[in-house]
Amino acid sequence: MRTKIISIFSLFISLCLVAFIISIHRLLLIFFFPFYYLVVNKICSLFFIKSVKFQSLKVLLNFPLLYQIVMQLVGQVYIYFRYWGNFPSVSSYNFKTIFILPFEGSWYIANGGINIEASHSWDIYTQRYAYDFIILNNEKKSYHKNQNFVHDYYCFSKNIIAPANGKVVKIYNGQKDFTNVGDDRIDENASDIRGNFIIIKHSKNEYSLLAHLMKDTILVKKNEWVKTGQLIAKCGNSGHSTEPHLHFHLQNGKSFYFSAGLPILFKNFNVTKENFTINQSEPDYITKDFFVSNS
Repeated sequence: MRTKIISIFSLFISLCLVAFIISIHRLLLIFFFPFYYLVVNKICSLFFIKSVKFQSLKVLLNFPLLYQIVMQLVGQVYIYFRYWGNFPSVSSYNFKTIFILPFEGSWYIANGGINIEASHSWDIYTQRYAYDFIILNNEKKSYHKNQNFVHDYYCFSKNIIAPANGKVVKIYNGQKDFTNVGDDRIDENASDIRGNFIIIKHSKNEYSLLAHLMKDTILVKKNEWVKTGQLIAKCGNSGHSTEPHLHFHLQNGKSFYFSAGLPILFKNFNVTKENFTINQSEPDYITKDFFVSNS
């Protein structure tokens, strides 16, 4: 009983903190952000904050990103106490939607799977079952000639399609693509970790997120219904992305911060590794280090 009371109190404190952060964030964003943003960039310019080792400092000086980091931390606490550590899993989750791969052609799974070894971010509960997809050539390179030229990356500007029927509930389309690629840098000035993104509601408590999309290529609008396989955007390098790729995950709510990640069942796809291809007609999971494509 005592443990339950402590947990409920912790959850209450977390929710109060969320409300406080949201209120402060909105006030600062309305009144101080333009001035704040100019000051941050001026400070970083004066102290030559351009190299990778100074990126974390510049990110912390970027208030919108700092806000997202704090919200993710608060969300971690909320999700943990909501599920008491028993998060949705392959064995416990009752699937409502079976998905196709959200792209055309053959892509490589750089990150993602259904266990801790393959997971994109096992300890980040929203992204536990997330995937990062890229395109590789026969030499296992993700770019054609110049790794410092964003347009040379094979997946940059490639078509992204709807992974299942659903309703678009949120989009963001205003973040420029980061062009300083090839040295593991990220865009410290990004206004959103996800860059340009689309969130689609497929069924009750099943929302997919497609992130790091190319600026001004999102073809759908909020509240629009989409069909499986419909062209919805192009792959980009916006937000916190070291090179062009598609981030894709499923969550049990609309919120990026307070929703638990869900395992994803895919259907009608091909899996290739070491020149051996299997056609998977029945719903199944996918994991990192394989090439996959829709059948």
